[in-house]
Amino acid sequence: MAERFITLGQQRNIEPNAKTFTLQMDYRLSVGDVDGALIAYKHLQSSDVQSYTGDIPAVNRLIVALCDSKRHDFDTIMNVAADLSDRSARFEPMTISTLSILHLSRDEIHDVADLLNTHAYSYSSTERSLIRQNLIAFSLDLKTQTSRAWDTYTLLRSIFDEMPRSERTDLMLSFFARHRPDMAVHVFQHMRAHSREDTIPNASTYIAAFAGCAKLKDLESLEVVHNQLKLDYNLDVTTTMRNSLMLSYTACEMPRRALDFWDEIVASREGPSVSSVHSALRACEKSPFGDLKARDIWARLRRNRIELSTDLWASYIAALAGNGDNELAISTLEEAIEKGELGLSSVKVVKDGGAGEPVDGGVLVLGSLCSAAPGQVKQQEIEAWAKEHQPEVWERVESIGWEEDENGMRAIRVERGVEP
Repeated sequence: MAERFITLGQQRNIEPNAKTFTLQMDYRLSVGDVDGALIAYKHLQSSDVQSYTGDIPAVNRLIVALCDSKRHDFDTIMNVAADLSDRSARFEPMTISTLSILHLSRDEIHDVADLLNTHAYSYSSTERSLIRQNLIAFSLDLKTQTSRAWDTYTLLRSIFDEMPRSERTDLMLSFFARHRPDMAVHVFQHMRAHSREDTIPNASTYIAAFAGCAKLKDLESLEVVHNQLKLDYNLDVTTTMRNSLMLSYTACEMPRRALDFWDEIVASREGPSVSSVHSALRACEKSPFGDLKARDIWARLRRNRIELSTDLWASYIAALAGNGDNELAISTLEEAIEKGELGLSSVKVVKDGGAGEPVDGGVLVLGSLCSAAPGQVKQQEIEAWAKEHQPEVWERVESIGWEEDENGMRAIRVERGVEP
């Protein structure tokens, strides 16, 4: 209908003016017709627009639409942007963020820096937040090349100093997800060096960093973050943080170092949590002669009359089996069943340390026992015993299935992770 009115006007020798072309651009953009809006813009350019500013919001939207369409070449987009610049017109925050991402996708970091330095400081905090959020989303997108994600972070850190801890933590975690712990640790250190209280790392930030290092088994990065904690006088080291350190050092194949944190927890005023026990038993499972430490921990629990739940039994028996002593692990399990301290029923229990959804208790115990055994021979011994003495439970284990690594070692498909 709008196009008919324009045609009707031309038939009556009423030529469209700048406002008409601006309205035509708005209409075309509202229905997703970017090409039509671009044609209207070109008609607008051919008219006298030097004293007309009503088109500026529409031209801003056109730039964003051209970038989003992915069908128009770079020069076309930049010609439209240059028109606004030549007229000293206002660039909307969305326009700036869209053009910034366009330049970043072309590795034109200096152009992005010039663009942001020219415009970003003239916006309100809300408008700056919009630009920042879009740039963060670009960096967090795993489809974005790692080098570009890092360039984006560098710009964000330089120009958007107000970026809060939560957003910086998300960026840190994204570099862990990209298997770049070196970059993630740099983000953490930048937070650590900041002076603003809402930006420097808190306990949750440290725990997230420890977990990221643990997942990648990067001992060097873990030690860097841990050393930062030692020097951080703004934080009191809690049991949860020590639990996280235990789990992280165990994952990085330093279980004996991990057990030092158990000793610290026991000596602390706060004392151990259930997750502390699970974390310590995980370290015992991987540590040479860890079965001795596991038995000491278990004796301590009994002396303090701690309720020994099914998931605690699973962690304890796995710690005994982890050192290759199948005979001790199996006899301990049989004795617990005989005394009624442990059952292998299909009743759902919370997984080790409260991580994940509840799971079949019997499956958790036997699955943990077999998964922890070192070597195929030890695992086969446990499997043979289970088939003979606990056939029904073993069938439930088999129904869940196993994951096998390149060395033929099997692990039950039940997440045995522990929450700090």
